[in-house]
Amino acid sequence: MTRTNLKIIMLKKGISVSQLANALSVTPMAIYDVLAGNRRSEKIELFLADIFEMSISEIRAAWRNNVKERPVITPEILNQALETFGIKVKAV
Repeated sequence: MTRTNLKIIMLKKGISVSQLANALSVTPMAIYDVLAGNRRSEKIELFLADIFEMSISEIRAAWRNNVKERPVITPEILNQALETFGIKVKAV
């Protein structure tokens, strides 16, 4: 999983980093710092774990994985992305 996968999950859920920050009364930079592992905040970590439905260590590993490898595009993630953008694909 990579940062791109996390962004697709956020798109699917209709949320942005700014919206997460507003919900927690923190800055978007605080969210990015926690995602990158540069900052610890139990409140933000628990919220992110709930949003992404995975542990904060998995989220951070995916966030850091952005440069090292290409996004993992599973059929489920592809379908989520297509649905998010309203793209219909004909079955072959």
